[in-house]
Amino acid sequence: MADEQGEFTPITSQEQFDSLIKERIERAKRSAVPDDYDELKARAAELGEQVEQGKATLTEMTERAQAAEAERDELRHAAEVEGWKADVAAKSGVPASVLRGDTPEDIQAHADAIKASMPVYPQVTEHGGESQPMGRKQILSIKDARERKAAILANLDQF
Repeated sequence: MADEQGEFTPITSQEQFDSLIKERIERAKRSAVPDDYDELKARAAELGEQVEQGKATLTEMTERAQAAEAERDELRHAAEVEGWKADVAAKSGVPASVLRGDTPEDIQAHADAIKASMPVYPQVTEHGGESQPMGRKQILSIKDARERKAAILANLDQF
């Protein structure tokens, strides 16, 4: 410790020592903490909030993207199933609108079950004997709508 004339004066009490140490600590704090500390602290808190909001937004966007991808996959599968139904309907003669299933095998099995359950009536001539199956043109030329539909059902393989 130095007196007013710059000469060294020894510390003689605990109070003097505490006072000098306290002054030294205060000077160190002032030099260690920048003048704009409070502003920097506020800005850091603001940036922290923005980061948290960004994380929430990112999470929300990720969830929305996953939902959109799931919906896209469902629509693709539905279109694929409709294509399979059309293919099976063309081969089997069973209308695509009545076919069920999620795989080509399921759809084909359903078409086969429907065809197996449909009665097949032989064509009979006016004299009681069996005739050859009617051709497409013959069936379409039937005037009565009910008879024409029955003939179509009996000869699905031609349509």
